[in-house]
Amino acid sequence: MAEPRPWDNRLPAELLDVVFSYLPSLADRACCASVCKTWRTAAMWKEHEAPLLLMLSKSDAGPSCFGVFSKTSTVHPAIRARARGARFCGSSPGGKFIVARSQWRDYALLNIHSGEETALPDGLLSEGHEVPFNLRVGLKPSALVILAAAVSPELNPQGDYIVAAIAAGQHKAVFWVRGTHQWRSFEPLLERQEFWPRLMLEEFEDVIFYGSQDERTRGFYFLTSRDGFLKFGRQYGSYGKETYVYGSGSGCRFPSPPGSGQVVAGRYLVEWCGSLLMVQRFVSPGHGTVSFRVFTLQRSNDGRKWGWRTSPAVMMGTLLFVGRGCSRAMATGRDRPGCIYFLDDAEGFPDVDSIIRTEKLYRCSDTGWFRRVQDADYVEKIRPEGPPPDCSPWIWFHL
Repeated sequence: MAEPRPWDNRLPAELLDVVFSYLPSLADRACCASVCKTWRTAAMWKEHEAPLLLMLSKSDAGPSCFGVFSKTSTVHPAIRARARGARFCGSSPGGKFIVARSQWRDYALLNIHSGEETALPDGLLSEGHEVPFNLRVGLKPSALVILAAAVSPELNPQGDYIVAAIAAGQHKAVFWVRGTHQWRSFEPLLERQEFWPRLMLEEFEDVIFYGSQDERTRGFYFLTSRDGFLKFGRQYGSYGKETYVYGSGSGCRFPSPPGSGQVVAGRYLVEWCGSLLMVQRFVSPGHGTVSFRVFTLQRSNDGRKWGWRTSPAVMMGTLLFVGRGCSRAMATGRDRPGCIYFLDDAEGFPDVDSIIRTEKLYRCSDTGWFRRVQDADYVEKIRPEGPPPDCSPWIWFHL
């Protein structure tokens, strides 16, 4: 009788892939990765389908990348060489980052893989009037402090694209068109100017480019602290030539918080299977993140009204990686409860002074994953190795 083969050779690679497809959580993957070398290799292979956590330090100490599935830390030399000391404002698939090399100035669009780098302006086009005092930082009266940013795909055969950003101060929504030399405010492009004073009372929490394949929904969406949104999309002509329109998304009647004392500490926009999702993050005093809720943006039949609707079915077979300016969705291919992986940004955007201060240490104690099974919420915190980043908070690195 032939001796049985070692355990790590009994399962073919394609079957191991099926096994790991059923295990979207960090804890489950970590347990399987510790079985043997073959299983660990399979776990690492699946890791490449998901984004990595990226942190930077001004010094050479500490890891650069952290895998949330494999719980391993690696150093990425290209990132260190090109973005050391920078503050991340947003990221996109393909290793694209919007960075501020000097915290609040020297902005750039950086592609880690190709090495391509495009300088972004520091200043805001005044549109014929004086820039408000609360936007003035340093010596340049028009300098902007960018909090979060998103980049569009190429919009025409010439390769033109747009970067939209949330800025501190009065002009909260700004954009830059490839080939121009200053940021511009979206405010003058609104069809109905009476909305802006009301929006000034709200904080802007996230920005995303959504609807690449649908002309009716295509554009930049800005999410507000009252669950509303601004949509700036092309109606006719070319981007950057007063062709943006306003899309309202007033706050709907949302269910009460999942538990007593819980409050919404963060809101994120994610594109999922052609739909736009809003993810609400709930925190509890002394416990940090405790729960999430997911909503889908829906439009009325006549196209005049928009609203958020609860979408529990969205989280079946789906992984959401949420963070301001860097959220993405990933399908597991299995009809099982999905997960939400989150970063430690529940404090919201820091004020301008804390961005300008370069000695700030960013927390990483409230980073982890969330899952809801049979009306019960489960949260596990991820503790990345190394010191907390001292020049930028954690961000998702989309390979």
